[in-house]
Amino acid sequence: MKCRLWLFLILASIILLFAPVSAVTCDSGTLDTTCNITTSQNVTGEDISGSGNLVIRNGGDLWTDSGPDTTVAINMAGYVAIESGGSITGNANITTANLTIETGGEINVDYKGYAGGPKLSAGFGSGAGGTGTGGGGAGHGGNGGNGYGSAGGTSYDSLTEPQDLGSGGGGGGTASAGSGGAGGGLLKLYVSETLAVNGSIQANGGGGSVSDGRGGGGGSGGSIWIDAKMITGTGTIRANGGNGGDSSYDGGGGAGGRIA
Repeated sequence: MKCRLWLFLILASIILLFAPVSAVTCDSGTLDTTCNITTSQNVTGEDISGSGNLVIRNGGDLWTDSGPDTTVAINMAGYVAIESGGSITGNANITTANLTIETGGEINVDYKGYAGGPKLSAGFGSGAGGTGTGGGGAGHGGNGGNGYGSAGGTSYDSLTEPQDLGSGGGGGGTASAGSGGAGGGLLKLYVSETLAVNGSIQANGGGGSVSDGRGGGGGSGGSIWIDAKMITGTGTIRANGGNGGDSSYDGGGGAGGRIA
């Protein structure tokens, strides 16, 4: 009797160990049918996958922290739909048959890249802006703008397969100066059929702040890499750089990101 009980407990433990675990909580439905999201959920660094569909409805948001190693992987065999008022606001790698972003829906990774530099410090990332009286703008798709007494960051990343975050602008060079803006985040969209964009996809960099007449540099735009059989819709796809802090000693503007 004891042997059978131990065998049952061992088998149950194995089943629990290998059972699929998802980072997301469906507010109704399941990932193998249709998972409906109507709440805000932190999915930083997680893996969401299923044989069904994922629908993010009004009030629903899947978000991640900013910076490297925060990307959420979403792999759905059916479709992913973001309805009006729904959003994904985190660095994401999305693989699905069809992806629809309705008017009023968005995938938004603004300011989700490398951090801007605080006062007296350069920004972070491969194209970080330098520090000076006014901070330098970060580079990415191009070079960042020079600030007052500081150099802008240089361009980097692949033209055809961008996969790096936007960089941070430099902080102003005094103890009371403004900080640099953060870079835009990273999106990879693999859609085997149709990507329909009537809402927005964006990975913009943040603007530099101003303090004591000295501006920080703008963060550079992030990366949006799209691999889709067909793209339709009248929405917007952007990866703009952030403005430099505009004051007596200006920060440089951040470069645009990369969209491919």
